[in-house]
Amino acid sequence: MSNRGVLAELTDDPRAEAMRHKAAESPPLEKPRLQLSPAVIWHMLAVAIACVLTDFSLGPMFDNLRTPGPKVIEAACFFALLGCTLAQGNLLAAWLAWSEGPLLRRLVWHCLTAAVLYGAWVIGVMRTAPTKDGRMVCETIGLVVPLASLAAQLPLWITRQWFGWRISQAASEEQRPEERPLTIRGLMCATVFVALALTLARMVPVPAAQRGKEFSVALVFGFLVATGISTVGMLPAGRMLLGMQRFRAALAWSGLYATALISLVWIVREVMMRYALNGGPPILACAMLSGLMFGFATTLIVAGSVARVHGYRLVRGKRRLAS
Repeated sequence: MSNRGVLAELTDDPRAEAMRHKAAESPPLEKPRLQLSPAVIWHMLAVAIACVLTDFSLGPMFDNLRTPGPKVIEAACFFALLGCTLAQGNLLAAWLAWSEGPLLRRLVWHCLTAAVLYGAWVIGVMRTAPTKDGRMVCETIGLVVPLASLAAQLPLWITRQWFGWRISQAASEEQRPEERPLTIRGLMCATVFVALALTLARMVPVPAAQRGKEFSVALVFGFLVATGISTVGMLPAGRMLLGMQRFRAALAWSGLYATALISLVWIVREVMMRYALNGGPPILACAMLSGLMFGFATTLIVAGSVARVHGYRLVRGKRRLAS
């Protein structure tokens, strides 16, 4: 029987006609839109307030460290808060690189949030050191922050583009938005952001005698350090906290990983004290580095736990668009 005959029989069949009318009357199914619940908003607001207070308190705590006297515990606490600040930059980088939605909108919110946190830090610094040196430090940090953010985003964008890592709140694969390639507008925004970050970094107020090869080497070294911190800190944290199935196991592995890294500092110091000719680093330096790592890890674990409790997961693998 030819195809025309089959189509004719289907057309004459009353059941087929009824099915066509039912399909025409019923509206197409739409994927449910994910919206932020009030609990998510309140928790995000609490985390944001804690971050603002942390950044604001860095200036007064540093001013307290300048007074004479042994301050091992105070130095460790200050570097713990500094680690929280560094973790905030990595969290913003992860949100920009891994979250869903238009890139331009994500970039705008990323910049606005970073500006608010930077402003809180500047207010704290200027309240304790309203001098020319304080203003120069604030200006230098402000000009370097975009480049540091770009360095922190680099390994995250690599995992997104090559391995399909992204954060989604959808409960099932069918509800997750399709992974779309970067648009021309998105690529242009990324290009402008990179150019702006490099331009601002070149505007750092340094003496004319130091501008040149040494200054460029310092920028490259800082870029590599920020990239390494994001690779060692943010990638494992995202994989364990948001990628593992069981929440308790995710917390246990995250804590074990952070403990191992902090313990490595003291193990290296002990080995150097025993076998190095010049001895090892002072205990104050190890305490400051341990405090920095502890604050960094604690901030990532708390933020990842809040995101996981509200249903956010790290999705891996690229989902092809339906043809």
